[in-house]
Amino acid sequence: MGMLSSLLMGVNLTDINAQPKMFHRSFLENLTDAPDDFSLDLYLLFQARVNGYEILEYPVHFGRRMHGDAKGGGTLKGKWKLIKRTWVYMNELKNKQSNIPS
Repeated sequence: MGMLSSLLMGVNLTDINAQPKMFHRSFLENLTDAPDDFSLDLYLLFQARVNGYEILEYPVHFGRRMHGDAKGGGTLKGKWKLIKRTWVYMNELKNKQSNIPS
């Protein structure tokens, strides 16, 4: 996902929807049109990169899931659905960014 989104969007994006990430508080003040779904992490990473913010990742060990099911595509069908939805969103986000005057 990181390689695909980096190539499509033209910025280095890694660990999408993975390890906890930290941003400076001022970063949140200028965000607009943030999604309210699974695409939020991609949106935040992209905005941080294009606006020159440093992204800090905090390593965390996640043990075995004790309850519930993965919402990020636990089955092959679910993974494909997530990939398609994310691909559509990446294109939308890239197009919005390219339409913003410099």
